[in-house]
Amino acid sequence: MKTSRLFIACALSAAALASCGQGDKAGVDTAAAPVDGLTLQLYSIREIIGDSAKYADNHESVFRQLADMGYTAVETAHYGDGRFYGVSPEQFKADCEAAGLTSLSSHATRNLTPEEVSAHDFTEALKWWDRAIAAHKAAGMEYIVTPWSPMPGSLEEANTWVDYHNAVGEKCREAGLKYGYHTHSQEYEKIPGTDIVWIDYLVENTAPENMFWQMDTYHAVLGKVSPVEYIKKYPGRFEMLHIKDKTELGQSGMVDMHPIYDAARQAGTKVYVVEQEGNDGTITLMESMARNADYLNTLWGAKSPVADSARGEYVIADKAQTDISGYPVDDEGYIVIFDGKTLDGWRGYGMDAAPTSWNVDDGAIHLIGSGTGEAQMEGGGDLIFPHKFKNFELELEYKISKGGNSGIFYLAQEAAVNEDGEQVYLPIWQSASEYQVLDNDNHEDAKLGVDGNRQSASLYDMIPAKPQNARPYGEWNKAKITVYKGTVIHSQNGENVLEYHLWTPKWKEMLRDSKFNKDGDFPCAYNLMINMGGPEHAGYIGLQDHGDDVWYRNIRVKELE
Repeated sequence: MKTSRLFIACALSAAALASCGQGDKAGVDTAAAPVDGLTLQLYSIREIIGDSAKYADNHESVFRQLADMGYTAVETAHYGDGRFYGVSPEQFKADCEAAGLTSLSSHATRNLTPEEVSAHDFTEALKWWDRAIAAHKAAGMEYIVTPWSPMPGSLEEANTWVDYHNAVGEKCREAGLKYGYHTHSQEYEKIPGTDIVWIDYLVENTAPENMFWQMDTYHAVLGKVSPVEYIKKYPGRFEMLHIKDKTELGQSGMVDMHPIYDAARQAGTKVYVVEQEGNDGTITLMESMARNADYLNTLWGAKSPVADSARGEYVIADKAQTDISGYPVDDEGYIVIFDGKTLDGWRGYGMDAAPTSWNVDDGAIHLIGSGTGEAQMEGGGDLIFPHKFKNFELELEYKISKGGNSGIFYLAQEAAVNEDGEQVYLPIWQSASEYQVLDNDNHEDAKLGVDGNRQSASLYDMIPAKPQNARPYGEWNKAKITVYKGTVIHSQNGENVLEYHLWTPKWKEMLRDSKFNKDGDFPCAYNLMINMGGPEHAGYIGLQDHGDDVWYRNIRVKELE
């Protein structure tokens, strides 16, 4: 099978889905994974080599370090007057080759002035492109990508931009280069005065042979659209894909890479660009680059339960459960399942013991954040209390860290798929409802979804919690989940904030309209959730490792008749 190149473009631009996409093992089938090369967008390390002086001082050392990390190529972000980072195209190519790297792609463009747009005049702009194309050819590059263009103010201006991009693309094609456009969130807005979405108009009115699209998945999410849906909508047009996160890859959990990659692979995407949106300053830029390379090799170098469970077939693992007959019962009839001192009775999801990232701190279960989001590091994983509760009230308190994300799962199953004779666990969120735990003020997920359905106490990505009464990060919140014969109620800080009903036509409709729909990217999730809790309508309670510090305490369960 022919594989594609994987571009790791960790661009720290100022210019981004899934809250809980982790599994026991993650990634894609290595037979289909395009992991034969890692390419870095040099804008990521602009503080080190972002201008001619810095490049002259540091590029030799930096390029050697990148090669040692496993990077094989670079994508530039500093072109002007026929030169890259102040050196000739030939010299830049030689500098890369001296370190074992390839110069493969570039973000460069010449946008039209307002006067040129008004006059529909590309004369001077196309002269700029003649020189740029020659320079990129001399540097050995295969791709030129426009990183940004202004939003048109009218349909007439939109037609001018369409004609301009077609003209540029034709020039590049005739010279043996491929021309692309990098999307941000503005392209998903409507052209002023129309009901036409700008990216739709661009894609549908530019010639495929002249222009491809480089989707920025992070900004697609910020634009409140589904990357998967757009990839499927225009198969073959998104030749390059930027998979970006807010900081180091996988840390925020905002972008679920598995379904995006699966959709892109099926749609014919050839180049995968993974970007990093920023660095919080706690580690160096080069450490960030190393972490990104490690993340991708870990995430996509293993097997994918998404790709290999496409038929929606799974088994429920037969693992040891906790006997609660000896657990203390308080004066209100609640079983105390956490004693405030140990993790006795708890273990990791799909594991035989509790992950080492979870410990007991001052009477609370504390997840020591790894900062890796959905891609859990060694010693991480979701924590479960492995006793299947059917009708119950769960009460506990939680405290989230600044910018933190976590969740409380219930009615969870330990579902697995068989891959080449090996049992691989599906992520816990594919079998369970989730009570969202989030710092609403500082985590981007609070702004995403629909009507606040990713904020604290919501049924994640399905029903918003109203009123939204979560306390700020660092303060304790009271959570209560009631499950009784299919009726589920979420409560937060003493108020009921949502209610829904399992195993009903309405529940089926909700699943059909969600990312868990049966024809979507998670067929196992649909099959598990449509009959939540399995044949007995019972399941485990789980606490999510989303890579951020979080505390849980006073955890107790009352079984209801």
